[in-house]
Amino acid sequence: MITQTQQRDAKRSHGGSAPDRAVPGPWVRAFKHPLLMHYHRLIALVVLVNGALLARHLTRGDWHVADGSALSGLADLIVVNFAIAVLIRQQHVLNAIFAAAGRGSSRWPLRLRWMVSKINHIGGLHVGAALAGTAWLGAFTVVAAIARAGRPAAVDLTTFVLALSLAAVMIGVVLGALPPVRARVHNVFELTHRFGGWASAGLFWALTLHLLHADLGGWQIWLLGLITASIAWPWLTLRRVPVTVQRPSRHAAIVHLDYGLTPAHVSAVGISRSPRATYGDALVDAVLAAHPDAVIWDTTEHGKPDLLRVAHDVCRDFAAEAVLVVANKPATRTLVHGLERLGVPAFGPIWDS
Repeated sequence: MITQTQQRDAKRSHGGSAPDRAVPGPWVRAFKHPLLMHYHRLIALVVLVNGALLARHLTRGDWHVADGSALSGLADLIVVNFAIAVLIRQQHVLNAIFAAAGRGSSRWPLRLRWMVSKINHIGGLHVGAALAGTAWLGAFTVVAAIARAGRPAAVDLTTFVLALSLAAVMIGVVLGALPPVRARVHNVFELTHRFGGWASAGLFWALTLHLLHADLGGWQIWLLGLITASIAWPWLTLRRVPVTVQRPSRHAAIVHLDYGLTPAHVSAVGISRSPRATYGDALVDAVLAAHPDAVIWDTTEHGKPDLLRVAHDVCRDFAAEAVLVVANKPATRTLVHGLERLGVPAFGPIWDS
């Protein structure tokens, strides 16, 4: 939300409107396509690294299926990938990463700050590693089945059953996390991730201890212990706090949580149709009292504006370095990628919680 007073002050401090930015070339604009955003690039990077490892072992010929000798290497890759997938989404790890990224200086070159800001795409590492780990787990199960069929003594029944059960659980977790599932039946995603994650951790322990019964001090045990601790830690720090919910309309809820601490990171909401009917007169009047020149756009009355054009024009008039977008998913994606194709750094959530 931009006020007219802020626009006048910004123009005054910058000596008038800023000149138009140079529009990036066609190759640069192509890489700003939503399918090529950094989130997807990180997924591709993890998959490519794992693919390179597969190619290396196949070229060297040190993985054999018939005798089950490939199982050891596959198990190591499973543990490493799932460790990355879990740790990169652990709340305290994320807080540390974002805190470090936020300590940058405004005196840094804009290009460098623009690159650092892409830290919000780090969930791509989680997805890529989880997909790779599940693929390696599937390969482990297939190799175990083939080896056991040819030489029953090479792979015992317990190993095969545990691997098959773990693979089934992880495939369920992956399917529950697919974007269409998350969008349409979000609770399925939450339930499969939560209970599937706990079940897979238990099965992982059983399989690892079974395979390493003669070497309980191996690095795999320590890494699995770290994974388990990172999963349990947030749940062990939960507290029951009073929650008060106000419903100014059927479309909005104002939640108050009084737990004595101020969050390190805050969020905002984007004001919707019929603002007064949706959020109530008190909230709208409070905004106008703080910013009398604020423009509150009622889409019910005026329809939807050309947000990309409005954001670009305001950015130019302000001589602003970047645009931060708080909106629904389609609007955020349109604005962020549309502005970046025009050479304007833009940031907004990517809906990978």
